[in-house]
Amino acid sequence: MGYASYWVDLFSKQDGEVLVDNEVLSWSYLEGGVIECIGSLVTFFTVLASFGITPGDASNAQSAGGYFMPHSPNLTLASGGIVTGAVQFEALKQAQSAFYLSVLIIQMWNLFACKSKLKLPFGRHVLQ
Repeated sequence: MGYASYWVDLFSKQDGEVLVDNEVLSWSYLEGGVIECIGSLVTFFTVLASFGITPGDASNAQSAGGYFMPHSPNLTLASGGIVTGAVQFEALKQAQSAFYLSVLIIQMWNLFACKSKLKLPFGRHVLQ
């Protein structure tokens, strides 16, 4: 009997603040997660675009397989341009690095924005 009542007491609704409520879950997955995903993907494809590779070109290359590796064959773009294997690999490295850096920056901005509550996320109150 003691074991069962322990679990009932543990999961019963308590008065006061909870660690994770519906509002926090909504923000972290539905709002914050979508913002972070979109920002990171835009960053990734912006870096690829700086090499002349469009999202359509990247999708076609991924479907064909064998591209964006150190010794991959030349990639013919929809615009008619040609991207060598070394340039493809460099583009992928830079795009992935920018993707992960944007995740870090967006999460840091989210931390400051959530920490500041109703004030601007600048000033001493953020670091306390």
